[in-house]
Amino acid sequence: MKSEDWVKKIHSWLEIGKDTSRELVGLPWEVKEERMGETTIIVAQHPKVAFPIYIKIGGGFISLFIDLGIETDAMDVKDRMKIYKALLKINGQLNLFKVALGGEEENVVSMVDLDMTSLSKEEFNDALTALLIGSHTVISALGYSEEFQKALMQRLLGMISERLSRGDSIEDVKKFLVNKVGMGEEEADELLKDIKETIEKKEGEERERTSHYIS
Repeated sequence: MKSEDWVKKIHSWLEIGKDTSRELVGLPWEVKEERMGETTIIVAQHPKVAFPIYIKIGGGFISLFIDLGIETDAMDVKDRMKIYKALLKINGQLNLFKVALGGEEENVVSMVDLDMTSLSKEEFNDALTALLIGSHTVISALGYSEEFQKALMQRLLGMISERLSRGDSIEDVKKFLVNKVGMGEEEADELLKDIKETIEKKEGEERERTSHYIS
């Protein structure tokens, strides 16, 4: 099967799904596509998954990866060596999954490589599962669990702000949090209350600045 055929197949696997699915590949992912020469990169996102998943298709392989946002370039030598040792240890412990460094800041990137020649939907789902479990293992091993939770919350807040700005009601956003993200109703109400207060505070500050310039 050609690379472009795999792009179409993976699109179909990811886009057609239900939020009640217990399998990652069975969720309805939001999918975008980027072209880099002969290589296609699919960016898949779902509210229940903390980070976007990048799927690179080309050269006979399909590579799944997540940029964990942990920069090593600016670290001092001692901290960097500590992280490198931890990553090498993880690479020796987990099957299918591996960790690498990528980008100008040498961010920690979790990866799974798959051969195009014989890849089923079940194997693709196993790869997604291995990628997420491995990513959580890396985050815990490096002591970044708190930062990870903050990143997840920031991503969620961004999604909510985007929905409110395009005209969704508070009730619409609550349904999104309960049905898509998997929050309880009380937890969703509390989060929306905090967001509403933050928005009102920002609007108040903006009005103050505007009135100051007018006067």
